Amino acid sequence: MLKLGTTLFSEKETDFVSAVKSAAKAGFKYVDFDLTHDYGETFSAEEKELKRRLNILKDNGLTVSQAHSPFIVISKDPNDFMGEKFSESVKKSIRLSAIIGAPYLVQHLYVPYKINCESVPYVYSDMSEDNFKRNVEFCQKLKPILKENGVIMALENLAAYDWVGRCHASTVCCTSKECNSYINALGDKNFCICLDAGHLNLLAGEGFDEFISALNGRVKVLHLHDNFGILNDWFGELDRHLPPFVGCLEWGKLAAALKKNGFDGVYSFEVKGYAPIEFIDTEYKYIYDAGCKIFG
Repeated sequence: MLKLGTTLFSEKETDFVSAVKSAAKAGFKYVDFDLTHDYGETFSAEEKELKRRLNILKDNGLTVSQAHSPFIVISKDPNDFMGEKFSESVKKSIRLSAIIGAPYLVQHLYVPYKINCESVPYVYSDMSEDNFKRNVEFCQKLKPILKENGVIMALENLAAYDWVGRCHASTVCCTSKECNSYINALGDKNFCICLDAGHLNLLAGEGFDEFISALNGRVKVLHLHDNFGILNDWFGELDRHLPPFVGCLEWGKLAAALKKNGFDGVYSFEVKGYAPIEFIDTEYKYIYDAGCKIFG
């Protein structure tokens, strides 16, 4: 049976209860839960709030299939990532993932930027070796708490922004080779790969089949959304998390690649809510019906 999931348009577009009801009404059975921000002043307060939200999900027939950990959008200082404050926020999200029953927690690894990144082209090869060591060190420290809580961390393929070229550029985990290198270094028991289809579409690199095949079953989690690929659009931001068929992502090729490689997880959409509040039900329904059409 096809398993379709979605993020919730809850934080900016509407309230949590309305978002849950809309997603359930559309037909979704699975949710990608947002753990990128705090839900209370203390851990016990967060746990209480998340249990309340989990009950709302259950009452509406929804299950948490994955969650998203806190991440750093742009940093020129690796200490932001390696520091205790960020590390503790990720460890907390692992514990919270276990509380809400999320088997997978999606993590953005550190995307390196040089101090003068606004004036020089982004070239990941100049930074990749040091960054690999840094990210592996960070993830190794998480292995005990991942094991303790029964959570698998899904490393997401990313894309950096090149201010000089006004486009996205290759960076952490954007190739199957680097993704495999991370899993080989960290182990399959505690880590896997989250394929963000939109991010892969932003780069003129591997196609879906090449990427997924090379990972040989390590893609366990999906982030599905559309964009305009390597073409600049009028808004200047390419990673727009659009609904299916609004951009140029080749959904048929993605579906064929996932089927060929035996993907049997949740087809989870990570689309932003662009419609006015009055049309939230319609947008959820459109995304759900598109998912059925693409992957069914």
